[in-house]
Amino acid sequence: MSWTPLDPYSNPGDGSPPLTGAALIAEVAFHKQTARLNGDPIDPEWDQWLADDESATGILAKLRTR
Repeated sequence: MSWTPLDPYSNPGDGSPPLTGAALIAEVAFHKQTARLNGDPIDPEWDQWLADDESATGILAKLRTR
């Protein structure tokens, strides 16, 4: 048996479904708040996660119209 390095692009994940909707919004809010507290920049990818998720976009649109 020989050693082979791990391939970071072949991660099968833990089997749980990806976050969507309110769970995704909460996750992004956590990342943004943690970055602010640590003085780190906000990653634009976090907003892209929200933009790519229709249910999160719908929730955010409803919150903005209130």
